[in-house]
Amino acid sequence: MDEKRFKFDRATVGALLAGRLSLGATFWVGLIVADLTVAMLYVWFSAAVAVAGPGGMVSVLGKAGLVLAAFYMAAMLPATLRAARANPAAGGYRWVAVGFALAHVAAYLVLVAYAFSA
Repeated sequence: MDEKRFKFDRATVGALLAGRLSLGATFWVGLIVADLTVAMLYVWFSAAVAVAGPGGMVSVLGKAGLVLAAFYMAAMLPATLRAARANPAAGGYRWVAVGFALAHVAAYLVLVAYAFSA
């Protein structure tokens, strides 16, 4: 796959989640871009809940989205680990990427726990 022309289709997302892409693509697209997207949506849903009030459909959709994001980040952890093992030329940075993936899983678990405790 030519990663310079990255596109989101079923095959690319499958390769991403399976850890078959490069460590850079797995880290930047699979973790960082996804995290920035989820963070932006989280802010929008938080603002909508603040306006509409808790307990409505917006709140339910926000919580469901957060759970889906947590599952996605949990799926990216083994994908990042596979990509790190397959790219020894990355040196110590590959383990930093795995650490970031692990931190993402932990952070999303905390966010989900907080969302359902309120």
